[in-house]
Amino acid sequence: MKKPTSQTKSKGQKRKQQTSLCDQSTDEESVVSVHLDDDTDDSLYIGDDELTEALALGTLSIGDYVLVEYEGKNSSLHYVGFVKEKDNSEVFVSFLRRKDSDSSKFFFPQVVDESYVNLADVKMKLPIPSRSGGTARVAEMIEFSDVDFSLFPSLR
Repeated sequence: MKKPTSQTKSKGQKRKQQTSLCDQSTDEESVVSVHLDDDTDDSLYIGDDELTEALALGTLSIGDYVLVEYEGKNSSLHYVGFVKEKDNSEVFVSFLRRKDSDSSKFFFPQVVDESYVNLADVKMKLPIPSRSGGTARVAEMIEFSDVDFSLFPSLR
């Protein structure tokens, strides 16, 4: 079996990895090339099928905070949400807004933003946040200090 080969391009271009697999059970050699783009850090992501199955089995419950991904035509956006209801294939989520683009603090907007979300779009369950504020003049802030949100530049 051949070893995977990597090709690195100049700065600013995507790095692609090419893997060749050989079937040794026959006399003929069949080669399959697989190209992987290294645009995102997938170490945080569990495989979609595994995550969907795990969430459907009950690891996700009402009151949990989740990171949801919406796929667009050209890009994807990430949102933090609070699980209000749970079904076998989807959850009802109330979305939060990020305080600043580089902050780990979120708040519930004055205009409620809620939606049903497929479990396949839930990318991770977030840890229990800390809370601050919540006076008549200041909205309650919810902070996820243990999560590196810089891995999700499209987080809103």
